[in-house]
Amino acid sequence: MANLARVKADPELSVTPLPVVGQEAVLTTRKGTGARPFVYFVADGRLYLVEVAKSRAPGDEVNAPLEGVAETALAGVFAKRLGA
Repeated sequence: MANLARVKADPELSVTPLPVVGQEAVLTTRKGTGARPFVYFVADGRLYLVEVAKSRAPGDEVNAPLEGVAETALAGVFAKRLGA
């Protein structure tokens, strides 16, 4: 979980806890723009990352909210399958 602590401490990221995913989970986005969401979660003591990208072109931050929702849903499914 040390890697998750590092993710949560990154000053360039906004971090939102996701209490219903795995043993511990967070949704991260870039501060200021909200772009490039990622979900990090812990299951069975291991750290996993989920990324859903519709586009990584200029202006892609408009996709970020839906990407974050998709990542959260997938992380929940993965965490359950991994035994968390």
